[in-house]
Amino acid sequence: MRNKKFTTQDEINDLKYAITNKLVKEGIIEDCTDTDSEVEVNTENAIEEILIEFLGTEDNDCPIGVFDVQKVANDLNISVTDEQIREVLSDYNDEMINNPTSTWFENVENLLYNL
Repeated sequence: MRNKKFTTQDEINDLKYAITNKLVKEGIIEDCTDTDSEVEVNTENAIEEILIEFLGTEDNDCPIGVFDVQKVANDLNISVTDEQIREVLSDYNDEMINNPTSTWFENVENLLYNL
């Protein structure tokens, strides 16, 4: 489980740039400095999308991510598909509104049991 509830967009940006720079240094993707190539930018965008999907951000509509749902499912010994995880993430904000005194874990648990 994450040490904190949310990841900020600034933290996501720091991670995507660090990952992309490492990929450039390792020669996995080309260095596009002073070129018209969009390889680095496209890589950064792809990394950002995945980080937000998995970690969630406080700037995002859903403050939890795939790893959070998987963690709760594992703790409950429930096997979930990618489609079911997307459904939980999609329904999460409504669940928080309906159960404002519940923790994020309890709300994910409720959603998993109602799949």
